[in-house]
This record gives sequence, structure tokens and C-alpha cells, in this order.
Amino acid sequence: MKEFHSLEDWKANGITNLKELDKTESVEILKSFKLPTIEAKKFAVGDFCEEETQSFLEKYAPIIIICKPLARDLPKDGRMYVQNMNQILSCINNLHSDKYNIFLIEMIEPIKESYVGAAITDSFGNLTAEFLKKEFLTDIRKLVSGSPNPKSLSHLNVQNREIINFPKDIPKEDVNYLKRVLIRKEGYFEFIKGTKKGEEGIYFTDYQNSGSFMGPTYCSKGGETKYEEY
Repeated sequence: MKEFHSLEDWKANGITNLKELDKTESVEILKSFKLPTIEAKKFAVGDFCEEETQSFLEKYAPIIIICKPLARDLPKDGRMYVQNMNQILSCINNLHSDKYNIFLIEMIEPIKESYVGAAITDSFGNLTAEFLKKEFLTDIRKLVSGSPNPKSLSHLNVQNREIINFPKDIPKEDVNYLKRVLIRKEGYFEFIKGTKKGEEGIYFTDYQNSGSFMGPTYCSKGGETKYEEY
């Protein structure tokens, strides 16, 4: 099975009929699934409100700021470990355009046992997941948008609710937890092992439900799972 990729990677490979849920939309769906997740706030550059932004900072710092362009010719920008308003204003002022949406995202902080992961599930009791484990790693991009060494990855494969392949270096209780909370929840999930406000756990940070997004790697037909190279 190929590594997971970002939506940008799918598009670069010619798969363009993708509908991406933005971070606030995906967080709301994760909450509806009653999965432990993060908080996120979205606003257009022209709708910046210092009072609301300061309130978000006080509740959830450190945070991530992502500046997502609305035009293809504009670069994406962002920062991690944002602690104060000056860092946010500096990031926004460097854009030199109002054609951006700004996302403020609660961070999951690292622990020695941290790892990041991505999973695809279907409604038939099948699940496939990929993990990248490294001490104090919580940057999910190292897995889904980067080019990790295949030898550093581990995999979980569940077919018809039965674990077929157990990932190396991931605690058994974590694997059983992921299987229990994700099985039959159809979609693509990203998650991080770390702490939020001092509470250690596995936190889900993204969800996508586009069939086009999931299809090239994982296809379910009538309860039979087919894994495809592309």
C-alpha cells in the first residue's frame, strides 16, 4: 500500500475532483462522532477581530495559524507554537493580500511517546492506518505531506473487524482504542498522540469524506476490501 498523501498531492497526481472539508468543518464532524479533537476558528483576513482572536488565544494557546490562499498564485503560510497576538498580526501582515482565509488551530503538544497517524475506514468493518512514531513528534505533516522513510512507518490492517496486521512500536491499548472508536465510521482520519491542556491521549485533528480522496488507496465493494496501488 502506498503512503498516505495530502490533498495537494492527490491534485498534483491529476486527481482534481476533490471536495476538501476545511479544518473547522472537519472538527465539527469529529465532535459529532464524539472523538477527542481540537478547537479551530476560521475567518477571512478582512473579518479579523482582535477581541475574538485574543479570546481564542487565551483559551487554547499554544496554537497553529494557517493562512490559506483563495487564489492559486498566492503562497500558503503558517506558524506553529503561536502564543500571543503579535505573532498572529505579524503572520497576517506578511500576506500582502486579503485573499486568504485564516485558521487558528489548537495544538497537540508532544510527549516522549508521541506519534502521528492517518487512517481510512469503511462501513463494513475494514480499517487501514499508517503510523510515524518518533519522540516528541506531533507534526502530522511529516507523515501525510512529507516523504518519511518507509522503514520508519508501521501499519495497521483490520478486515471485517479483525486485526490482520499489527503496527510495530504502537501500544496494544492504543491500537485497540483506535479500532474501537473508528470501526464503521467511514472516512479519512488524522490523529496525534500527545497532550492537550496537560491531558495525554490520542486526538483526532482532521477528517475527510470525499470518495475521490479515499478511492485511490482504499476501495470497499460489498464488504470486500481491495487495496490498490496507483
